[in-house]
Amino acid sequence: MKKFTGLSVCDGLVACRLVCIPETIEQATPVYTITAQNIKTEQERLHTAVQTAQDELRQALAEYQEADTHTKSPEQAILETHQTMLADEEFMHGIYTEIETSLTNAEAVLKRKLDEVTSMLTASGDSYLCERAVDIQDAYEPVFSYLNPQHKQAPSRFVGVQPDSLLAARVFKPSEALEIKKLAPCGIIMEEGGATSHIAIMARAWNIPTLIAVHGLMDSAKSGMYAMLDATNGTLTLEPNAETIARIKSTSSEQIEVTEEERDYAQVYTQDGIPIHLSANIVLTEEAALPAVQNAAGIGLFRSEFLFLGTQDIPDEEHQYTAYRTVLERMGSKPVVIRTFDAGADKMLKEQENLLERNALLGWRGIRYCLDRPEIFKHQLRALLRAGCIGNLHILIPMISCKKEITAVRNLIKEIEQECEQNRIPYKKDIPIGIMIEVPSAAIAADLYAPAVDFFSIGTNDLIQYTMAADRENQTIAHLADCFQPAVLRLIRHVIETEPLLHRTGDLRGGFVSMCGEMASDTEAVPLLLGMGLRRFSMAAQKIPEITQRIESIRISDAEALCKAVSLLGTAEEIRRETMKRFPL
Repeated sequence: MKKFTGLSVCDGLVACRLVCIPETIEQATPVYTITAQNIKTEQERLHTAVQTAQDELRQALAEYQEADTHTKSPEQAILETHQTMLADEEFMHGIYTEIETSLTNAEAVLKRKLDEVTSMLTASGDSYLCERAVDIQDAYEPVFSYLNPQHKQAPSRFVGVQPDSLLAARVFKPSEALEIKKLAPCGIIMEEGGATSHIAIMARAWNIPTLIAVHGLMDSAKSGMYAMLDATNGTLTLEPNAETIARIKSTSSEQIEVTEEERDYAQVYTQDGIPIHLSANIVLTEEAALPAVQNAAGIGLFRSEFLFLGTQDIPDEEHQYTAYRTVLERMGSKPVVIRTFDAGADKMLKEQENLLERNALLGWRGIRYCLDRPEIFKHQLRALLRAGCIGNLHILIPMISCKKEITAVRNLIKEIEQECEQNRIPYKKDIPIGIMIEVPSAAIAADLYAPAVDFFSIGTNDLIQYTMAADRENQTIAHLADCFQPAVLRLIRHVIETEPLLHRTGDLRGGFVSMCGEMASDTEAVPLLLGMGLRRFSMAAQKIPEITQRIESIRISDAEALCKAVSLLGTAEEIRRETMKRFPL
């Protein structure tokens, strides 16, 4: 028996024989020198191949448009992503130029340029950018086939695979999504991949239990092995013993019943009838169409910086407007909180990558970058104000550390509103403006900042590491980055208690405090948060059912008693122990 851990992107429990999908054999790309007289011919050959690939995509997309569905499927999103990548004029211009300067054939130059881009994205270490590297290689694969008749597209890796199988692979390509959907697998396991990959999004949409980032998987996994996938708890067991198999069989029917339940989570209630709002965090626009997101109370955090990471340039205003409008349309009247660009630290813009900072986490990031680049920030704010005419938009400002930054943002919004009036551009007035509480200075002075904004969103990931001076990625000091630390809990409680002081804009019935960090989906922490007065949580959509179950088992009076009991305890261990004693899982 061998046990692995990974990142769960869709909960569920599966026990069956494993089917390992083999690696694609990479075909050699021909490399040869061309003459100066053949430069134009070679460039035209590449242009024709790209056009043919684009025509294929357009034809496939037309079939989805004919279906006249109101929401975009994950398959359609994959095709549109590939279409965008093939239409990258700057990238293609670079290839045409290199064909001319290096006197090298089109296939070789295309391969070299793709390798350069994907290597750069992979080297970033950012999971989102690594996924885009896979997308880029996948999008251009058909182009090689049209350039060279001998370069045949790789045969399907799923030949002979039976439906309802448990699939395991190093990685699945986005273009394989349709084949995977037809197979209707009972589960998916990948050695690589991230939560923002198209395969991960597809798995959530189709409710397929999925575990990714399972390191060392393909060194041990073999087709035919009996495997137990517990995506709910992020584990995979190969060749489980009889005791483990008995346990999985005894609980599987109950788990499946919970997984398949089509429940509306727009509002849930504690055991004593107090309403709690559970919203979803999203990264990509297409996630707004997922049933798990549609059934939530709204979108509590849309990370807008992921619109431009992995591109050479920040998307223009129209591109941003379309993305924001798409999300707002899909969510109808439900609130959608869009966070302005939070670039920096682990999510670098090209300009920031060239800046040597001793500590990027404490550097030129978030609102600091945006206020220093008003031409970029104004494009985003104007796109948001225009998109606000549709749906229920809330704008969230990240990395606020002093009140001057709030004033500067408000002034910039007024300036944009005046420009829209002068140019007769439709826009939404009185959009609620909120700030992230993730810097200790903002948490400490929350009562001073509250009258200047409409809502707070507590970002516990950064708040914890800044408060404890402990990098959450550093395993040596990971024990310090604990949401049960007394100092962290005191800051959070102070922020929640300032809710009555928050400003009210337009038709907003009252200012509110929400939490969008990982702590919001921590089942152990839920009783403490409820006891402190938190009534709005935002988390990964797949965590909502689990947190709902936890909330429905708690009485607010008991949670408040817990908070009083732990208020004088001095360590995270003591607080956690008392919490679990009163509210066992």
